[in-house]
Amino acid sequence: MLYKNQEQIEYCLQRMGYQILEETLPDKLALIGIKERGLPLAKRLKRNLEKIVGCEILLGELNISLYQNDLSLLSTGPIIHDVEIPFGIGGRELVLVDDVLITGQTAHAAIDAIQDLGHPARIRFACLVDVKRRELPIYADYVGWKLRLTRDEQLIFKISEIDKEEGIWVEPIKR
Repeated sequence: MLYKNQEQIEYCLQRMGYQILEETLPDKLALIGIKERGLPLAKRLKRNLEKIVGCEILLGELNISLYQNDLSLLSTGPIIHDVEIPFGIGGRELVLVDDVLITGQTAHAAIDAIQDLGHPARIRFACLVDVKRRELPIYADYVGWKLRLTRDEQLIFKISEIDKEEGIWVEPIKR
């Protein structure tokens, strides 16, 4: 079942941009997109913010993989693959951007990776959908939608830059 369409997602990103600017000066702000689907969202937020404030907003990216397979001997948590942040983070107000917040594991790994690079003034977290299944005490400062799923449901997010279609769906888990 389609939960949100492309037009609703774009409107939500504009709203989140205004919320970010209510709390952060543009010259101190930097967005960090979490690959894979958080990065295109961060790029869209950057474009929206730049239209509003008329100056460049810095953008970096993190590539984090989650090993959720119980059979994996490699890791039981997130692994940082690469960090591309072409600016100093000291004193900056960072907003980590991801598509979906579920357990908090990815956000926690991203915060750890950022802190290894320096000491920003503040780290905030933005996500399009917050699904309340936390394993860690992590929350989003800027949220598109909050959604509760049953254990028999899954959220599917597709973004046009990667998937050639866009929307958020809630579907039964196929067992």
